Amino acid sequence: MRTFTRGASLALVVAIIFTSMAAGCTQSREPGASLVPSTASVGQGSGGGGSGTGSGGGTVQQAAGALYGDLYVIERDGNGEPKLTTGTYACQQPLAATCEKLPLNYEKGTCFNAELEDPCAVQTAQCPGEEPFTDYTAFLQAVSFGRESVARAPSTVLDKAYGEAIKSINAAVPKASRYTTDGDVDLCRDVDNIVDSRAIKLDPAGRITLCLATENVRVDPAATPTYTYAWKTIDAPLENLGLYRELMTSGCFNLVKDTSRGEEGTIIDVYYVLSETARLNLDVSKLGHLACAGPLPVPQTEPTPHEIVTKADMLSAAVFLAAGADKTSPVTLDEVINLNNYVGVNTWTYTTVRKVKTLSITYFKFDAFTYKMGTDACQTGTVNPDNIVTLLTTPNGKSFELKDVDVFGGSPDGVALRPGAAVTVCRDGFPLRVGSVNLVCDDSSASGCGGANWFTQAAEDARKTIWFLHNYEPPAFAY
Repeated sequence: MRTFTRGASLALVVAIIFTSMAAGCTQSREPGASLVPSTASVGQGSGGGGSGTGSGGGTVQQAAGALYGDLYVIERDGNGEPKLTTGTYACQQPLAATCEKLPLNYEKGTCFNAELEDPCAVQTAQCPGEEPFTDYTAFLQAVSFGRESVARAPSTVLDKAYGEAIKSINAAVPKASRYTTDGDVDLCRDVDNIVDSRAIKLDPAGRITLCLATENVRVDPAATPTYTYAWKTIDAPLENLGLYRELMTSGCFNLVKDTSRGEEGTIIDVYYVLSETARLNLDVSKLGHLACAGPLPVPQTEPTPHEIVTKADMLSAAVFLAAGADKTSPVTLDEVINLNNYVGVNTWTYTTVRKVKTLSITYFKFDAFTYKMGTDACQTGTVNPDNIVTLLTTPNGKSFELKDVDVFGGSPDGVALRPGAAVTVCRDGFPLRVGSVNLVCDDSSASGCGGANWFTQAAEDARKTIWFLHNYEPPAFAY
């Protein structure tokens, strides 16, 4: 019998309930809802900005228990889809922190009572004579979402946040449009204090950074207004989750319509869409993949057809997901997949036929995606000068000193991505390893990694970099 060791990261002692059905078992505690995994086209976004669909009598509200109930770390394949147990019962397989499979009730053997016990539930006791009894629910791992829990809110919440991000991108100003008035101040500069011609760039973590104008205070209200131009990173978690949802479902920053009611019930439609100037600014900054293919109608009132989600799109999306996550909580595969369920990257239907409830999920296909740290992201300052930034350093371990830091190399040291930001990949009850060392999916040649594993590692590297930048950013630069 394998020995399980309690870890600090383990979930509370709570029983998870799975209801076995011929097609699968539940994702949550809701009684009687079976899970039926299915597939999507390779490389395609699943479409839509909503959180799913209901059919056969099922609704979003009724499916909430299956989608949003108690969620635990389970065994998944390289695309992030649950690997169900084989045999009489097709159950999701919960994992301990060590990747070990937690024993389920139906595995008890002769003392298992199918009429009294849930076959897919984690064992709380074993057969007589197998003392000491072990309550394996103590080793369940709850999936942590932190700030990303807002993804469970109505889609209009992300619509509005996405709209704010699009408005900021549209407001970015290139060098050619600055200095229109004497007294303007341009702080949109590079690390060598040279004025940057771009309106948009990426920070070392990969987040969108914009050169935005702020009107200076005027003593004389009749005086000509002057402006200060400065870099501003889109760091709001909600806005980044909105960008993530749209890029992974549409393949670009597509149009989103926000409908509200004004006075006397008047319907007001607000359209969030990239301006032509913003599209040009993105293209100049080698971020043209974020803009939908044109030409576009003016005014645009309908989204463009969904595009193929490319590797460049997914690399950007991994950063947006990381920017929406807790800075101090590592990104996990189960977090990514469940988040995709909530925001519509994975689509689902919830049906009820003769009181049998079935949740069917179509998973986004990560098959074509690979990730190589240092090439696809996390490049040294020699390769990407934008990754050299002025930060607070502690050369003597006691006092802070401002220095230019190559975030991914050089001296002084930047962020330490390994081993701390390595995501463990579980396969068949064991960590995926090369010899005695856990394999890290940060090289496209890594054997055994799936697209979802590479995507999760890309997001985790971005998350750790955001944490580093947040900790060492000079206050005068941050505010």
